[in-house]
Amino acid sequence: MIKTLAAEPQEWEKFRQKTQDYNAATTDDKIEALRSTVSHLNGSVMAMQQTFQHLDREISKLVTRSEFNPVMYIVYGICCSIITGAVFYILSKALLK
Repeated sequence: MIKTLAAEPQEWEKFRQKTQDYNAATTDDKIEALRSTVSHLNGSVMAMQQTFQHLDREISKLVTRSEFNPVMYIVYGICCSIITGAVFYILSKALLK
């Protein structure tokens, strides 16, 4: 569910107050607020990197391409046999009439 500011009056009030505080702040305060935001975002990026590394390790535990090739050849062989049989059936019906 998407959370909007309009749905929560307290959140909207906090956002409005932060905006007013930011507009009234000095340049140094704004720079400090930006540094704080950037450091928070860096932490979020690091958490995402750790999650992706975990996912990469989990994916590497799954079937590799070399392990999948024999299965692929069997499935392709079965499909080719079915298609070849269907084509020969159609040709035999067409040629025998």
